[in-house]
Amino acid sequence: MPWTFLTQNPVILWGGLILAFVIYIAILEARRVRQDDELKPPEPKSLREIVRPKVQEFIDARGQTPKADSYFKIGRDMKGQIDKFVETRQPKELLDPNPKKDKKEPDEYDENDMVEVRIISIEPASTIGKIALIIKGIFGEKVKDEQNIYVFRTDAFLDTPGDDMVVDPDVMSYNYSGMEIQIDDSTRNVVNQAVQTDISEKLLAGYPYYTEKVDHLFPLHSMERRKIKDQGEHLQDSDF
Repeated sequence: MPWTFLTQNPVILWGGLILAFVIYIAILEARRVRQDDELKPPEPKSLREIVRPKVQEFIDARGQTPKADSYFKIGRDMKGQIDKFVETRQPKELLDPNPKKDKKEPDEYDENDMVEVRIISIEPASTIGKIALIIKGIFGEKVKDEQNIYVFRTDAFLDTPGDDMVVDPDVMSYNYSGMEIQIDDSTRNVVNQAVQTDISEKLLAGYPYYTEKVDHLFPLHSMERRKIKDQGEHLQDSDF
């Protein structure tokens, strides 16, 4: 009975077949898009998400804690109390963040091509601000993200009495990748090295899955290679 009804109404029959075909194509396309998305590496939302964690790891691992309470200032502008600071040497010329393109490692540069750079992590100077950070830490928020990070050449700091670190107010700086950085190639290299490290880690992390991706993207190629291998083993076992 249903088939008789459909044969008597060809418009409904062909309409149903076309609709089923469209749904089938849509399902295949959705599956293809989903598989392509799974193979794509996750993209960071901003440069800050790449750079700040790397720089913060470096500060935590290599940074010094001031022996006495000391504060970071730009001229007379109080920025906060110094949590940790670290001094590093950076090339004067701007490094390429792409690890495949950079011709020299930072430690391969001549002594005259290097500049002393100071990285400072600060926390609120006021007691109320410190209490607020403690409370945020108790509730599981990332307290380190609330700390400001400053990157300046060491020759940008004024020679002042006491333990405070004061930057010359005439030195230009700008907010870059979630940190305040002096306008200079050597200080920007702190950012470029962080990006370079992140890229290198992602490349290394992808190596174990390379074979699986090849099998997924090129199944026929993998089958042909397996077939050739089996034929080779068969010839070795023959009397020829």
